Amino acid sequence: MGIVVEAGDGVGAAAHGRSDPPPREPRSEYPTLPAGQDAGGTRPRWEPGTVIFWVAAPDFGQPMRVVRDDDRGLVAWLPAGSDCLAARLPGGRELREVATADRLDLPRTPTRVTWRGPGILRVAPAGATRSYWYFREEDGSPRGTYVNIELPHRRGRSSTVTRDLVLDLLVAPDGSREWKDRDELEEFCSLGMLSTGLRDWILRQGALAAEAVEQRAWPLDEAWSGWTPPDGWDDPLPLPGWVRYEADEVGTDRRNRAGR
Repeated sequence: MGIVVEAGDGVGAAAHGRSDPPPREPRSEYPTLPAGQDAGGTRPRWEPGTVIFWVAAPDFGQPMRVVRDDDRGLVAWLPAGSDCLAARLPGGRELREVATADRLDLPRTPTRVTWRGPGILRVAPAGATRSYWYFREEDGSPRGTYVNIELPHRRGRSSTVTRDLVLDLLVAPDGSREWKDRDELEEFCSLGMLSTGLRDWILRQGALAAEAVEQRAWPLDEAWSGWTPPDGWDDPLPLPGWVRYEADEVGTDRRNRAGR
């Protein structure tokens, strides 16, 4: 994969981190795509309604439906109940069920799981080191915006690929802000999972994200928190056929729900 998406949200190149690349180390590497899924040196532009796969880490991704895709960036919708890819620890445990230090040497199994809770709208500004996740309540009302610090998105033939970088900024509907997982970022650094240089780079990207939120930069200057999917777009999406997994929670989950 070799296409770095160009900046386009109007905040400037420095606000996207393009003039300040991260230290090169395993935690700042992009997940790899299977053979045949690379974009081959092009930047696909997707029409509304196209189903793509959003990859945020090795063995972590979700199918999403494109809402809009232009020079400013990508807007995509994840319907509730969709199939997703997630890593599981022995015994089917989720990563956050085990202390960070205790899970370092545990094997991880790529697993098909179900996205629980309401659907989520995500926006990835072109070239930015962040994406915006618009959470909502069960009744569809806004629950707040989750600003995810990550590598700028690159594109495959039918996928957008980034790398989650632990730190997040939560923006409540009233505009108040709170950092999430700052303690986990420090723990990753103390355990040698990432360098102090990468930690500091991630914190700089967090500061840029906070500045963008303060300035109401795109997409916050548009009414995405009130967006609703068109008819048929709420149908759960399956995993793409090229995504491989070794365990399956979806079949069991669906049988349990059918039996109730």
